[in-house]
Amino acid sequence: MNNQNDLRSLKQIYYFVDSLPELPKLTDFDKTVEFFRSLHYGEASEFDVKVNQITGNFGKKKVIILKETPNFSNSNVFLSWVVKTLTD
Repeated sequence: MNNQNDLRSLKQIYYFVDSLPELPKLTDFDKTVEFFRSLHYGEASEFDVKVNQITGNFGKKKVIILKETPNFSNSNVFLSWVVKTLTD
């Protein structure tokens, strides 16, 4: 895993996204998209969302598949999934 994607950094991004005022209005899918948008390294034009995937620059990982995304509100489960997704 890219050292910029260590668990401490991922938690900071998670809590940043979790504090957004519009968060309660978003679906879990949209919350996950916002998390990865915040994690993305690069230009906004290089970040793309499709039905079951996000494309961007997340260190070594460029494509995130969203078929089995856990509930965003369970931070431990969600962050464990993120770590696994970024390292697979």
